[in-house]
Amino acid sequence: MAEVEIPEQSAAGSRDGQLVRLLLEVASETQGDGPSGEVVRRVLGALCRLYRPAAARFVASEGGAAVAGCAPVTSGAERPSEWPDPPREPSAEVVRGPVGSNRLAMMVPVVCGDELLGRLEVLAHGRPPGEAPPRFEDEVLLSVGALLGSAVERRRLGREAAGVAERERRSLGHELHDVLGQDLTGLALLADTLETRLAERGLPETELAGELVEIARSCQRSVRSLIRGLLPVEVDPDGLMSALTELAATTRRLHGVECRLRCSEPLRLEDGFAATQLFRIASEAVHNAVRHGQPSRVLIALERRAARLALTVTDDGRGLSEGRPRGAGLGLRVMRYRASLLDGELAVESRPGEGTRVRCDLELPAATGA
Repeated sequence: MAEVEIPEQSAAGSRDGQLVRLLLEVASETQGDGPSGEVVRRVLGALCRLYRPAAARFVASEGGAAVAGCAPVTSGAERPSEWPDPPREPSAEVVRGPVGSNRLAMMVPVVCGDELLGRLEVLAHGRPPGEAPPRFEDEVLLSVGALLGSAVERRRLGREAAGVAERERRSLGHELHDVLGQDLTGLALLADTLETRLAERGLPETELAGELVEIARSCQRSVRSLIRGLLPVEVDPDGLMSALTELAATTRRLHGVECRLRCSEPLRLEDGFAATQLFRIASEAVHNAVRHGQPSRVLIALERRAARLALTVTDDGRGLSEGRPRGAGLGLRVMRYRASLLDGELAVESRPGEGTRVRCDLELPAATGA
């Protein structure tokens, strides 16, 4: 991002002061770890407040990645029926021009390094009052575009890195299954055969062979457990529901807690990466509930409404203590990170003695009914 030279006379109420506050607000908003769609909405809102009454939206470059959950934002103005025509050629500068009889359009490039990710379009009613030099205003707007571009790209790279890690885990899981798992199966069969033959001869080594059989079977169980951790969701549209059903059954068996999955209609998820992240969020939420909340019941729920998907884990346990911040704890931070990889939002609701509710909500066109 290019340096912005702030004018010496930048009183808080002046247009220069307002531009400085805009830049500081955008710098703060883009440093968080929220989903890309939420960050873009906040930046659009800041622009609309500056040029109020105004409307603003984000448009991805041709061939660029869209930002989920990013609708146009308005401030003191109706949502416009027409937006400016895109520039004939991609521009790295702020482009201005009239739209209709009394509106000014500003198109601000959203960049990361030399890559043009898209543009911010702002429709304002007439030229904003004030004596701000256009050069300084353009410098601020270009910096806003660069800050937003870095934030969007950082989140895209985070998702890409998580995807690479997930593929590596799957590869390792398949290797364990196909190589070590098969070898242990053969070893267990050989040990079982050895025990049988020694027993037929009445030899004292029979007991030792029996111990070998138990060790081999124990190793098989451990490897299966590792594989389930590496491959929690099968790569098929029904994998998420199957994995959540198995999670509920395992929780009942191991912890004696009534745990079930509720889904009003069969839900098929084509995006394997999203399915795996949602499963890991549910698994962490259930683990936290059982470990810290001492519940008697845990409900995992999947709900689809049009192109939105909600995963909810609710328990009737002790809830979070009053002195504990809602964002505290490694488990909560990991769940929020996984939600952000999907451009989703994670909310935690809890009161002492009234249980906890963890909800992940995201826009996911790849979620379809059966």
